[in-house]
Amino acid sequence: MEYGIMYCEILSTLYVKSNGDIPCDDDYGEQVILANLNDSPTIGQIVKSPTLNNIETRLLLKLVPHDGICQNCAFFHPEQSFENRIRKFHLNKIQVETSLSCSLSCWGCSRIKQVRQRRGQLFLDKKQFQTLIVSCAEDNYNIDWVEYCGQGEPLNHPEFSQFVKIVSEFFPNTQQTLTTNGNNNFNLSVGEETLHQIIVSCDGASQEKYEIYRRGGDWEKCIRFMKDAVANKNANNHPHVIWKYILFDHNDSDEEIAKANEIAQNIGVDRLLFILTHSQGKSKRYTNENFSEILKIAPSAVINLTCALINSAPRKYSHVYVGKATEQLGLPENKQKFRLYLDEIKMIDKQHLLLKGWAANLDFSQIKKLKVFANSKFLGYIEVSHLRRDVMKHFHIKENTQFGFAVVLPTNELSDQEIFSLEITPESWSFTNYETHKYLVNFTPLTSSNGYVGKATEQLGLPENKQKFRLYLDEIKMIDKQHLLLKGWAANLDFSQIKKLKVFANSKFLGYIEVSHLRRDVMKHFHIKENTQFGFAVVLPTNELSDQEIFSLEITPESWSFTNYETHKYLVNFTPLMLS
Repeated sequence: MEYGIMYCEILSTLYVKSNGDIPCDDDYGEQVILANLNDSPTIGQIVKSPTLNNIETRLLLKLVPHDGICQNCAFFHPEQSFENRIRKFHLNKIQVETSLSCSLSCWGCSRIKQVRQRRGQLFLDKKQFQTLIVSCAEDNYNIDWVEYCGQGEPLNHPEFSQFVKIVSEFFPNTQQTLTTNGNNNFNLSVGEETLHQIIVSCDGASQEKYEIYRRGGDWEKCIRFMKDAVANKNANNHPHVIWKYILFDHNDSDEEIAKANEIAQNIGVDRLLFILTHSQGKSKRYTNENFSEILKIAPSAVINLTCALINSAPRKYSHVYVGKATEQLGLPENKQKFRLYLDEIKMIDKQHLLLKGWAANLDFSQIKKLKVFANSKFLGYIEVSHLRRDVMKHFHIKENTQFGFAVVLPTNELSDQEIFSLEITPESWSFTNYETHKYLVNFTPLTSSNGYVGKATEQLGLPENKQKFRLYLDEIKMIDKQHLLLKGWAANLDFSQIKKLKVFANSKFLGYIEVSHLRRDVMKHFHIKENTQFGFAVVLPTNELSDQEIFSLEITPESWSFTNYETHKYLVNFTPLMLS
């Protein structure tokens, strides 16, 4: 079968199994083996794999790489533009199955079958893993994430913490995440090594409901693991702790969900994540048609679909619209009488409005309820009912106060309007300009076709030999025509570090760039032996520039005055991100 354009995530990820196999990602394509660390121990050898090269060639020819397999895989995207990030020395993710061992017998898990059928060891060889990571560093790869997850329990590997240490040593700015059943001792298995995110699978708010699916598991151990993970956060608030709760028929009652929400807040996890699944015993109360109803019971929660469920109803996401508060109306912040921040605005099925954020009085005392108007018509109330530890930390608030909210409101006759004004005020207050926050909200479809590639076609300003610092842009992208992505590196002429850059577009300030990660390719090219942070990647709001396909971009160190001698200027032309 032939498609117009196509992409597969295997061109930006690696999945390493405990026996050293590198399969075609962790889904239906797992049956296709690309390489094995015994025969291809380095990234350079893996990239030259005939199977991987065949996948790339067929995708470029707009042909399905493995007919009958790819069509059933969640990682195959036949309508997304081709891109081979591995060829660009960039991996979005390395998924690592450190262990095929597990003490649980979850009835949706294929582990027992794989133990019987899979050749090789149950525990990944630490030296093989280190060889792979070292080769990535030597070849100057950028790795966004390393994810410890597979068919077994990662923490059952007796040297799990050493894997985290190896990645931290060679890729100190790479994020590391762990998915676990939480039945191990946190301090003994993770120790002092820094994970950026920990996802704990705990499908219930009691042992009775939890053990129906997690057979052989101990609910109390899960709760203890999450408590210890929260207690061991470092100065950067890592690890980010997520309680993952798969919804089944046996654990989707109002009482069980409300209890989980309460326990999650008491523990202090960063997120309670409900998962809608396609698996046996799946919840019939909640589907991809009404999942937002969960927020009425657990307002601080997040709801996701499994990859297979998304694939079974791929058009669902054409009904989700992202709202962007493009203009704040009303009086300036210093004249308003309460605080309000909207993290997320979404229109669901053009019939419901999802709002997430936080609110408080100016002295950070609690506002219990807000009322919401759209185009001056009353939509409903917002219950301000859960903790926002990020807000408390930012404003140095020690006393637990409920600032957060998440609500789904019916839009009624507003459903066919893509732009409307949104007004929010405390329930008991009269409705005046001094007591409301007003937004003009523009809704755009949530699709993957809104990416735009920026090309710096002309460098303006003075020639390189008269400029006072070094700057190179590897990637410029406009996302949803509202955000500008910039990736590259910068340094002083002597290659000492520039810690922060400021960015202007059409002479208007957009924001700052933190120069914060290593660029081994730069160090190698310029023969720099000392580890210095030259690299950056940032997403900045474009504001009113969003409808302009061409603009001038000016970048300079934060502390410098803005003259031609101290800036790099580009004329940037944006074109849609798609195959020609």
